[in-house]
Amino acid sequence: MDERLRQLDPPPPPLSAPILAARDKMTTAARHLLALRDENIERDWAWIGQGGESDIRSGLYLALQALEEGTGQVQRALADGGARRKAATSMLAAATAARWELHGVLAPLDDAILDADPGDEQWTVRGTLAHVLHVHRAYPYFSSWWLGRRDVAADDYPRFVPDEMDQDLPAEETNGSGSLDAIRARFDVLVDVGADAWRDATDDDLAVRARWSGFPVTVGFRLGRWSPHIQEHTVQVEKTLEMLTRRTTEVERLVRLVYRGFGRLEASAWGLPDDALAAAGADGRSAGAALEAAADEVARIAAELPPLAS
Repeated sequence: MDERLRQLDPPPPPLSAPILAARDKMTTAARHLLALRDENIERDWAWIGQGGESDIRSGLYLALQALEEGTGQVQRALADGGARRKAATSMLAAATAARWELHGVLAPLDDAILDADPGDEQWTVRGTLAHVLHVHRAYPYFSSWWLGRRDVAADDYPRFVPDEMDQDLPAEETNGSGSLDAIRARFDVLVDVGADAWRDATDDDLAVRARWSGFPVTVGFRLGRWSPHIQEHTVQVEKTLEMLTRRTTEVERLVRLVYRGFGRLEASAWGLPDDALAAAGADGRSAGAALEAAADEVARIAAELPPLAS
């Protein structure tokens, strides 16, 4: 078991420089984009020079397009360089894509929404996030326990992990403590730590018997659950916001698309070693350079738009 997961706020694992740089640019870009207002997004914007006709709304879609084109360039550079993912990293990459889509829903919110009661005995936003973080901590931790049972006889195979395993980890409600920014930062580290703990899993490891909700599955199935579980509760947060009658603006919807596009971009390179990201593709550009170039374009667009809308 990875002891880092027992810490409420473990230190972040090492990540490649292009991914860290792209994340920083995305965070800043999102802050600029969320400063836009629906009533101003039809104002003119020159994009790449005079003579064309575009508007601020189109700028957000062009940011999304830059991310999607960057994803294709990253994939091409990696293929040209012969990069190969390890057995677990493809499914783990899906988790980082899901992570950024959840951020897209959370980014426009403030701390006041965390504990607002939606009624009908439904969880608050804080309660949902506490559950997401707790389960995302438990998936990699408990899966290690199942991995250690690979030689247990079939007729003596347990249905669930021991109760004390859950007691090893911070209590569920503790995972949702603090400000929204603190919870989101904790979530990021847990996704990255969990992936770091499992990135070297082999095909044989993934085929080891395990359980999920008492059903017989494999360890690989449990790793594959990371992304759907995040997405399940992304939907739940959206439903909670509707119950709280919080209106989602068009700008917020568009920024969520940008977050989704960034998640796909990061997933295309996530979990790969630095040398794979640095290897030049057929056009001379590396995957890392393509990733950063896409993030740079989003940052450029995001910096230009808010002054036009003021």
